[in-house]
Amino acid sequence: MVKHLVEGQDAVTHKAVKNRRRGFATERKLVKMLEAKGWRAFRVPTSGTGYSLPDVFAVKNKEKRIAAFEVKSTVEDHISVDGFQIRKLLSFLDAFRLYRGEAVIAVWFIDNGWVFRVVNGFPLQERYVVYVHDSSDWSP
Repeated sequence: MVKHLVEGQDAVTHKAVKNRRRGFATERKLVKMLEAKGWRAFRVPTSGTGYSLPDVFAVKNKEKRIAAFEVKSTVEDHISVDGFQIRKLLSFLDAFRLYRGEAVIAVWFIDNGWVFRVVNGFPLQERYVVYVHDSSDWSP
């Protein structure tokens, strides 16, 4: 079978694969950091499946805390997160009402480290933007 490629398609595919790998690595980095801080943390490999699950979730049973994370990584000075990604965090947390649910955008700014932004309790928006110089309002 002869494979016909649109010019530039290999470059687009390579970039998508690279971004996906970077995303997985960032999720694993978050899990390790949370576990080092006393959380039980889990990466949920459901990207693109359509399920309402977070990228990562973590629990601290003694404190009755559960956190659901939308995880992003960028070399830019900001990143946008679609509202539907926040709604999936809130939907997931709704099943754990006995715990204090915390919906969090976790952004790894490659040259500057983590920024954590809590999004539950805010009016739902179509798009959230996190900037590299934002202060984190969540901590493990």
